[in-house]
Amino acid sequence: MNKPFFTIAIPVYNRLNYLKEAVNSALNQTFTNFELLIIDDNSTEDNVWDYISSLKDKRIRAIKNKENLGIVPNWIKCIEEANGKWFKFLLSDDILYKNALSFLYELIRNYPDNFVIVTSGKDFKEISELKDYIYNEEIAIKNSQKYVFPIDKIIQQRKRFNQTWANPNAYTLLTSDLKKLIKTEDFKKVASILGKTGHCVDYYILYAIALKYKTMIEVDFPLYGTRCHETNFSKTYNQDLLYHLRGDKFVHYLLYEYKGIENFYIIRHAFRVYFNKLLSNKRAIFTLYFPKKTIQLFIFLFEHIFKINVASKLTR
Repeated sequence: MNKPFFTIAIPVYNRLNYLKEAVNSALNQTFTNFELLIIDDNSTEDNVWDYISSLKDKRIRAIKNKENLGIVPNWIKCIEEANGKWFKFLLSDDILYKNALSFLYELIRNYPDNFVIVTSGKDFKEISELKDYIYNEEIAIKNSQKYVFPIDKIIQQRKRFNQTWANPNAYTLLTSDLKKLIKTEDFKKVASILGKTGHCVDYYILYAIALKYKTMIEVDFPLYGTRCHETNFSKTYNQDLLYHLRGDKFVHYLLYEYKGIENFYIIRHAFRVYFNKLLSNKRAIFTLYFPKKTIQLFIFLFEHIFKINVASKLTR
């Protein structure tokens, strides 16, 4: 039996209503040569597995973990189980636009020597906000050469913490590269230290693979929707400024070599994150939020300047 061209992998834990919308968006792709791999991380809501097991589409493979593995271990399980040549995550509360795989296939066909693709997404609360994208019949690749960047130029920006889209929905990678990556000692270290939240693990996956190649495609047209809701796990752990900055530094310094003045990039990044958090929560400036974040900032700067190893403090 021929391999599917793509694997769309949906790691699942509860959130049935959101899951249904994610699954429908995957099954409605205009490009049909894919498998939909759904791995339920032992959801506590009984009706989640009932729904998954009721799906009859032959492109679906569904697995239920015997015990709850956690966020990153379930991502790893998705990679281990994938059969497609190319791999794409779709988080269970998000949406994949129906022409997404068709667009990606055209990029792959047009650029056979490129093996890393990153696309953008659009934040939403209600699906109605995405109607101009979900139902768009025309997603043409125009002037596609502008999407291809030398990896050296990309890494120059990433070392400066000028970020690209790096959440799991954003990238499309060769499955074989991912299977090799998850067996490496560096990845196991990242997964062990940051695996309970997933913070920066998705970023590490993308760039640990991208560094192998000469080019990377970045597309600024959104191919997926990222749902914003109060139960997003990232909303909670990202409120901890110290954890956020320690994780960023740990992963960046594992990926890239920093010399001399380049070490000041992390200081600039720390202030950027600090001010972004304050500006995004202006009312909290008049509460204990402000002094707490300020103390966390100065703790991080002290650790960085005096080269204190804090990897063990990231484990949660």
